[in-house]
Amino acid sequence: MTGPRPASGRFKRWGFIAAALLCLGLSDARADDGPGVAAIEAAYLTKFAAFVDWPAGEPAGPRTLCVFDHDQIAGLIEIAESKPAADASPTALRRLAPGAPTAGCQILFIDADGKANTPPPEAAVPGASTLVVTNQAEEGHKGVINFVVRDNHVRFEIDDAQAARRGLTISSKLLSLAVAVRPREP
Repeated sequence: MTGPRPASGRFKRWGFIAAALLCLGLSDARADDGPGVAAIEAAYLTKFAAFVDWPAGEPAGPRTLCVFDHDQIAGLIEIAESKPAADASPTALRRLAPGAPTAGCQILFIDADGKANTPPPEAAVPGASTLVVTNQAEEGHKGVINFVVRDNHVRFEIDDAQAARRGLTISSKLLSLAVAVRPREP
């Protein structure tokens, strides 16, 4: 007779982070909080890399997190990265001006909220194994992960089919926290 399998270090870390996020109320940020929403999104952005596997051949070490044209989020990420948690996955922040090349970005944040000229994620990083994260994007402009406000709280959707096309594997633990998941195609 065998008992339950012990959790791997990755899943123990996920449990700790999920509990911390829920206990701190990060997922309960109010949409009318303005800067509070940006702080929650920045906190999530610094945590996502720990729950994504990139294809073989991607450089090891800190993941480059590129922020496209959003100084508030970039500033909040800099603050979060200055106080890293012991189990956090390290990231290197790079700010991108409109039209700047995205080569070398493993994670790319595009704030589509209210920006009509925001390019679709496929156009911003065509064919790259980049985790594209968008904010309030409309259909056709959503990244692999898209922040949404539901019931006045910050949540996220995951397009696992897009992740598969990019060669990314998203942890089932992160998938379970999403309000909507577009499954991988058979």
